[in-house]
Order: sequence, then C-alpha cells, then structure tokens
Amino acid sequence: MKKFRAALPALALAAAFAALLRFPQEVSAAVTEGLRLSVSVLIPSLFPFFICVNLTSALGLTGVLARVFAPVMRQMFHVSGAGCTAVLCGAAGGYPSGAQCVAALYREGQLSRAEAEYLLLFCNNAGPAFLFGAVGTVLGIGMTGCLLLWGIHLLSALVIGLVNRPKEAPNAALPPVQRANASGAVVEAVRSAGQAVLQITMFVAAFSVLARLLTMAAAHILPDGVCTVLTGMLELSGGIAALANLPIALRWKLALASFFLGFGGLCVWMQTQAVLAPAGLSGCGMLLAKLAQGLLAALITFFLAPLLPETVTASAGTLPGAFAAGLLACGGICLGWRKMRVEISPEIRYNGET
Repeated sequence: MKKFRAALPALALAAAFAALLRFPQEVSAAVTEGLRLSVSVLIPSLFPFFICVNLTSALGLTGVLARVFAPVMRQMFHVSGAGCTAVLCGAAGGYPSGAQCVAALYREGQLSRAEAEYLLLFCNNAGPAFLFGAVGTVLGIGMTGCLLLWGIHLLSALVIGLVNRPKEAPNAALPPVQRANASGAVVEAVRSAGQAVLQITMFVAAFSVLARLLTMAAAHILPDGVCTVLTGMLELSGGIAALANLPIALRWKLALASFFLGFGGLCVWMQTQAVLAPAGLSGCGMLLAKLAQGLLAALITFFLAPLLPETVTASAGTLPGAFAAGLLACGGICLGWRKMRVEISPEIRYNGET
C-alpha cells in the first residue's frame, strides 16, 4: 500500500502526459476556453478591484473603515474592525478578492494571524459580476433570480462565519495605521494586482484542461449529473456552464449553482492559496468551510427556488439516482465536519507585536 501511494504521483503524471498526447485538440480547446473566460470576465472584473484593495490598505484607508465598523465586527464576529474591509471586498469583488484583502490587511498589521485565518473561512466569495453575468446567462434567470442567488450566497457565508466565530472578542484598541508613499503605493498596487490576476489566469487554464479530461474519462462510466457535479467542484465556471445542458428541473439547477458558487471549486482554492502564500497565511480549514457553505446555500436555494416565476414555468424534471447519491455523499462529508473554532486572545497580537 505504501509503495502504491509513493508511486501514485508518478502514475498520475504519466496518465496526464498520455492524455495530452492522445487528445491534443481537446486540451487546446480547454486552454482556449479558460483563457477566454479569464480575458472576458475575470481580468476585467478582478484587476481593477485588486488595485483598489491594495491601495485601500497601503494608504491607510482601512483604518477609517476599522473605526467605523469596529463595534459591529466585535459584536458579530469577535474580530477587530479592519475585518469589515475583507468582508465587503469578498462580497463585491468575487473570488479571490476577499482572500487578497485579508492578506493585504495581515501584511499591514491590521489583522492578527488568528483573525486572518478565521476571516478566510467566510469572507472569500463569488462576486456579482460573475453571478449576474455568467450564471444568469447560463440558467436563463432574470435579475430577481440572480439577486436571490447572490443573497443566499452571502447569507450562507455569514452563517459559516457566525458558527465558527472566536469565543472572545478582541479589545477595543486598534493598531497604528501605516501609510505608504502615494506614488510608491500605486506602483506596488498595480504590480501586485497584475501578479495576482496572472496567477488566477494560469490556474483557470490548467483546471479547465483537468476538468475536460476527467469529464471525458468519467462520461463513459458515470451519469451526466455526477460528471457535472465533479466539474463544478473542480472549476466553478465549467460547472456552471455544464448546468445548461443538464436534463433536470430548473429548481435543481439553481440549487447546484448555489453549491458551486458557495464551494468555489478546487481551482478557486488554489488561486486563493497562491494569493495567501506571499503573506505566510495557510487558510487552514477554508476548504471544508467552503464545502459547508456550498451545501447550506444549495439547501436554502432548493426551498426558496419555487418563489421564482422561472421555476414554475420550467419543465419538471427528476434527479437521477446516482446524482442524488453524490449529493448525499457530499452532505455526509459536511455532517462529519467538526466545528472549527479559532481562538483569539482578548489582547490581540498584530503580526507578532503586542
């Protein structure tokens, strides 16, 4: 068994090389699709937002928000007021803006490590640009449906944050705000934002290939619904696109879209890790927290979907048995997740400083 585990990476790499040689056209198409998505959706929405996030932190503007929202953040989430910037950025900017903001705040000393790791459990979310554009177009739902999905998405994130909040709130003292030179801050903000979106583009292209190859292999042995779930758990946009041709009721499509949006996919998780690595943050527990958020969002969406007129007029469909079994398996994983509480001392240490 140990020998098999040791040889598994080599076997997987050999299979990847074989797939690249066997299906060059499919691989090329997947890379092209990943790059197209990045150029048309991700870079235009994320690059300017990343610049603004970096400038907000570098110029000390987070200190203003921290003082305004400190009472709310301490009362609701038991973290310092600077955390509100990460929550707002994650809600408005899309993956991985929330993580990018947390990393910036941690580097500037506005958040302790414990606070940063806790905020990563729920502040990194899908943005309205992707949801109203890609998801709304694929599922054929109007503004009301998109607003419902976005509201459920944010609600499920807040629930995860409240469930896992630290036992004690930090003291009211705020760390001193460090302001960088304006011209230097702009240069660094653009450089950092460009590096981040380049990493995101590479991950999207790589996971588009992986999702395409795994879907081709699994299509011969697994139902379409299970393949769609696997695709969405690998790469968010690919999973959303696969929902268009899935022969199930719109109610189930909306629930699955909520799950994909909440979980984010392994591609988004890798993007987030790339953003966190320079700051020395690990995002411990983030993957399981996102899985729980996705399942909670899917459950809420399933029960609220009949409120939309689109679900009433859409043709009724049934969920394949294997597909339902896959969802139940995911639910079992979530139920087995032990609640991860992050302990934060009342005397918060900011990057090692008392």
